[in-house]
Amino acid sequence: SSRHYPELADMGPITFKLITKKPIRPQEWEIQKNPRSRSAKLRVVQKIN
Repeated sequence: SSRHYPELADMGPITFKLITKKPIRPQEWEIQKNPRSRSAKLRVVQKIN
């Protein structure tokens, strides 16, 4: 439960489906265009309930 959102406790646990097994990293052209993107890792999940 959350003291900021007590109504979330009534919904039960939130479950997710993992869409990508590994994090998606920026491609080389994107790193050259934006050097700060080299540390980015995109993870994708889908909320089930």
